[in-house]
Amino acid sequence: MMMEARGPLKSISFGFPYVDTLKILQKFGPGCIFYGNGSSEDLDDLEARLKSGEKYLALFCEFPGNPMLKCPDLQRIRRLADTYDFGVVVDETIGNFVNVHVLPYADLVVTSLTKIFSGDCNVMGGATIINPKARYYHALKKVMELDRHFVSRIEKINDNAIMICDILRSHRLVKDLYYPKYNSSKDCYDACKTPKDKNSERTELGNQLYPGVTICTLSTFHGA
Repeated sequence: MMMEARGPLKSISFGFPYVDTLKILQKFGPGCIFYGNGSSEDLDDLEARLKSGEKYLALFCEFPGNPMLKCPDLQRIRRLADTYDFGVVVDETIGNFVNVHVLPYADLVVTSLTKIFSGDCNVMGGATIINPKARYYHALKKVMELDRHFVSRIEKINDNAIMICDILRSHRLVKDLYYPKYNSSKDCYDACKTPKDKNSERTELGNQLYPGVTICTLSTFHGA
């Protein structure tokens, strides 16, 4: 999300993070520098790098960290971010928004909904909050709004699936094609298709309303 808003730059992983966070930052994009202690000395080193002209996409940290529960100096981090132009992404899952208010220091606040959000440990997911006062607010909001084109995206996927099915149905190597429009259970699917409600956004969908997944079996093993 940050890379789409700002372009490809190295990130900063500050403090000992949840392991997947570090691996994602290392694997996707230009990589990251890792400050495992998240100490004031680490911030001194980072500041020296920034003063020398090094540029970074964003600093990622947890507040507090997991499992050591140490807290980074968000006030100083915010000052550095404003001075040297990089984003700040804070995971406040452990602290949670009832206990801590980290949004003033972050461009993005992320939190897990899996842990204690529902009270029954039966939720999987997460949330992202954009700071409306942050420097990158409009760029980040624009990236997030890309997900609001779900209806038109599904329409294209549906149409493409139909075209693929039409090609496969007439192909000499295809023995069977499995797709709701052509299956024997078509009537069952059609009975539950989204109604053409004039007051619904779903009327933007084409006439097909069949999903973007199809499966086929081939006549011979070598045909595969």
